[in-house]
This record gives sequence, C-alpha cells and structure tokens, in this order.
Amino acid sequence: MRFERSKKIRNLLPPITVKPNINPHDFIKRVYNFLEHSEEFRIELHENFMGEEGLLILNIIPLFKTKHHGLYGQIINNKKIDCENVKIEIRAKRWNPPHPSYDTYVAAAKQIFIPILKKYNKIYATRLRMNIKSARSRESNLSPNVKPLFDSFVISANKDYLNSFDWERFYRFILVAHSSRIKLNGEGLFRLLVKSGFEEYYAREIADVYQHGRALLSIK
Repeated sequence: MRFERSKKIRNLLPPITVKPNINPHDFIKRVYNFLEHSEEFRIELHENFMGEEGLLILNIIPLFKTKHHGLYGQIINNKKIDCENVKIEIRAKRWNPPHPSYDTYVAAAKQIFIPILKKYNKIYATRLRMNIKSARSRESNLSPNVKPLFDSFVISANKDYLNSFDWERFYRFILVAHSSRIKLNGEGLFRLLVKSGFEEYYAREIADVYQHGRALLSIK
C-alpha cells in the first residue's frame, strides 16, 4: 500500500537548550517567580507532570499578539535524564504557515525567550543564552562504513517500484546500519531518499520498512 502523494517532507525543527548556572529545577522556579506577576506572559508550572516524578514543565503563554494562534513556550527538565540543561520547546494551536520551518520556529523561540533570558541575566548577573542547533546540523549524514551501501542501493534502485534485488541491497544496508549503531531514524532516512530522487510517498514507505527493520533487530 502506498502513501498519499500529497504527504510533504517536513522541516526538522532544532532542539533548543539552556544551560543554567544552577540546578535546572531551581532555574525554572526562578523564572516562574519573576514572571508570576508579568503583564506580558501567563505562566503555568507543572511539577511531576503526568505523574512522572522529576519532570518539571513551565508553560509560558504570551499575552501579546503573535502571528501564530495559541503560541506558547515551555521550559522543561526531567532531573532523572538531565541534571545540567533545560529544554526549550515552542508550540502553537495553529502555525502560520501551517508547518513551521526552521527559521519560523527559531524566530518564535527568540520572540518569547530572549526577553525572559535578558531579564534573568540582569537579575542574577549571568550570561545565559539559548543553544540552538544549526539547520545544517539537523540533516542526516551517513558514516563512511554505511554510505557506500546506501549509495549502491539508491544508484541501482528502480525508484518507482523496488525489485527483489533492490530490496536485498536495502536489507543489507539496514543490517549494517544496525550493527554499526548509526543514529539514523526513519525521518532522517526519508529525507535522504527524497534527496536521492525518490518520490516522497515511496520514500516514506521505504523509510517505514527501515524503521521496522531496526526495531526488529533491536529485540533481544
């Protein structure tokens, strides 16, 4: 079964972090305290969110007008996973345009969090900033031991409908990718396939096979 041809490749949005000068939970509570009576933001603090002990989330909802409907930011830390950094995430009920690009997402993050960090830095005499992965670094790159197998597959493959020999080459690529423990998920492979000339609907189908293959090989 094929995917709809209208399914478009999505932009990879960057992870954004801040490394505070204190314990991440204490940092989040400091931000909560100085925004509690803010005229620019409404805030919601969730401790042990959804019953997960150690997960602290601060929702920051702008009271000013933005181009995106229902835009808000989150400062997140799970002390069981990361005792040094907080994650910054941006959400909206409706983005404008509907699927945010890297630049749109980063601009929204800066609109909310740059004023907050400036205020924090002024109050606590720090120099905190957002660490944002570059757009280029978000693209998947294959390691030298698996790239020849991938290149062999895409060069030889019938890009409209893979034959048995094409699938055999692809399965070999999956095996080596797994044994090499490369950090390539289905979305990353999908993007590589599209760049290599596959239609998006078929690239999505092949990427799903890859993801299922990696999952099966991980079962002990």
